Amino acid sequence: MNIYDITDKLPKHSKKRYSSRKLCDIKSIAIHHSATSSGTPAAFARYHVSTNKWPGIGYHYVVLKDGTVFKCNPLSLMTYHVGKSNREAIGICLVGNFDAETPPAAQLRTTQELIRTLRAAFPAGLKLKRHHDYPGYAYKSCPGSKFPWGKFKSDCGG
Repeated sequence: MNIYDITDKLPKHSKKRYSSRKLCDIKSIAIHHSATSSGTPAAFARYHVSTNKWPGIGYHYVVLKDGTVFKCNPLSLMTYHVGKSNREAIGICLVGNFDAETPPAAQLRTTQELIRTLRAAFPAGLKLKRHHDYPGYAYKSCPGSKFPWGKFKSDCGG
């Protein structure tokens, strides 16, 4: 798996910056969908900065439909993607609207490989959660009603 590091190439707010966190604060991986049929890390970053007024893109990784993985933020940054749980979570966004479509096999395989790589780097292990599993987000379907969560989570080792 190739991970393309674009952390210094994405749009950022002119004044705001994300807070740092200790890696030992990280306890989980949050799986998101973009809720769009297409998209790029740069497009998501522009939206997060211009519309949401965030410091930058809210995700640590974005996975395209073809399985291409982009690193968008260092893990040491506490980005905005799961509200009050941001300190503990790594955000992975899969491009697609998985309320309308199922994720492509290549995208799922690469995301699972990324998760296994991240888990191996954290000896205490990382819980795998959907966006809507975090407090305050049960009303969302994210990562989508057609996302094969049970099989995906099982294939990642739980």
